[in-house]
Amino acid sequence: MATLQKSTARLTSLLLFASVVACNDAAPTRAVISKSSSSKPSVSDGDATGVKTEPEDTLGDKGSGNSDDDEDKANETDNGGTKPKDMDKPTTDKPSTGTPKPDVGTPDTSMPMNPEKFDVSLVSVDVKNDKNGIPLKGDNVFINLSLKNVGGKAGTLKVTPYLTSKRFTDFTNVKLPTVDIALKGAEAKVAPIKIENFFQDLGGSKKEYALNRGEYSLAFEIEGEGIAKKRIADLKGKDFLIDKSNVVFTAVYWHQSYFDKVKYTGGVQKWMEETFSRKGEINDGNRTTKSFAKGFDEMMGIRTVFKTFEGFRLDRNKDFSGVGILNQVEDYSKERLGLKDRFKGTDCNSFTHKDNHGFDMQIGLSNDGFGGLAWVCGNTQASGIFDADTSKGRAQMILIHETGHNFGAPHCDPIQGFIMCSGEKHANYLRDGSFVWHQVSIDAMKKREADRINLVGGVGGLSLAAMPDGNAANEEIAVCNGEHM
Repeated sequence: MATLQKSTARLTSLLLFASVVACNDAAPTRAVISKSSSSKPSVSDGDATGVKTEPEDTLGDKGSGNSDDDEDKANETDNGGTKPKDMDKPTTDKPSTGTPKPDVGTPDTSMPMNPEKFDVSLVSVDVKNDKNGIPLKGDNVFINLSLKNVGGKAGTLKVTPYLTSKRFTDFTNVKLPTVDIALKGAEAKVAPIKIENFFQDLGGSKKEYALNRGEYSLAFEIEGEGIAKKRIADLKGKDFLIDKSNVVFTAVYWHQSYFDKVKYTGGVQKWMEETFSRKGEINDGNRTTKSFAKGFDEMMGIRTVFKTFEGFRLDRNKDFSGVGILNQVEDYSKERLGLKDRFKGTDCNSFTHKDNHGFDMQIGLSNDGFGGLAWVCGNTQASGIFDADTSKGRAQMILIHETGHNFGAPHCDPIQGFIMCSGEKHANYLRDGSFVWHQVSIDAMKKREADRINLVGGVGGLSLAAMPDGNAANEEIAVCNGEHM
């Protein structure tokens, strides 16, 4: 009897255990959603050009900016932030090409939090170039935004990025174009959003900007079906770096009357690219020592990238002296770029001023017959067209001649027949249109810009190593009325 009782009790215990196991096996599974958290005037007197030469004129409001040397010594940004370790990584002069492939979306195998709702969370952001590396100035730059629909309903999310520079002034919460991102129910994906090299603030100010080197920060505004508009400013990866390169961002102000006078129909963008890539050579006075099939950019080891703005004309009712004309270009940029003050100048060791919205240099094209004007070791020029010679070659020569002044080259008189001193007289220009530089001009640019121009080993050209902010002290103006060009 005792044995029977023990067996019965044991059988009961086993049945209870099996029942518990069966109940546990039948229990439904619940999805677990985790949330991740310039210049002292060296002036050439003109003849009947309408330009008054003014020795020792200066621009009083040329502001000062923080130099690269100051940044490197302090190891800080303009706003006091810590500079990333990769700020000084080597750079390349080759632009990136192609477009990164977007993630087509990965369905989430877990149950959505709300099967009937479109509910998106931003997870992180990673800014890269199209080679998936740290973007260099002038690269194709993409905001790779990771996001996830934690609901079960498909929908489209409107995403608006806002960009803030830590290097440049008046560059805060710049509104970029809104993009639509479609997501399926319970889908996670990475959406690439391109940032252009030049862009306008779409927040109402209409200010113009360039994506120059330096540190930046992103914020996002999102809105969608069932998702109220909200701003997200603390996303993982929001801070990023645009590293230095040899790109020069140049604003070009123009009017159709300039091209009508020179009888050119290819458009302003093509005109500028043709001019800066027009074949050139360096001559020691007796023979050509180096040739550059791709012109000024190849010779200087740079890549000039242009942003053009139509509508610029000089006003002869205003100050039409040399300084006055350059001031008109600077005043126009204040209006056109939306600057707080006129375009600020720089010195021989710098291009980029922190108050110029990321633009390095600027050019005003005019159909006036004064020739050209430029700050020596500065970042502004005015290029006209001689009434006596409206040819394409001569007009492009004026542009490159004035750019030579911006890079630090004075006139090379009494030598004649080279681009900084009557280049239209050289036999090689007359033969095949080559712009011929005398070695003395190259030496002057090398000497006056020692901190920003270095010889490229094995290439024989000049290379801009960096574009620091700088101070404009004693800016020098070059007046070019035909005696030197």
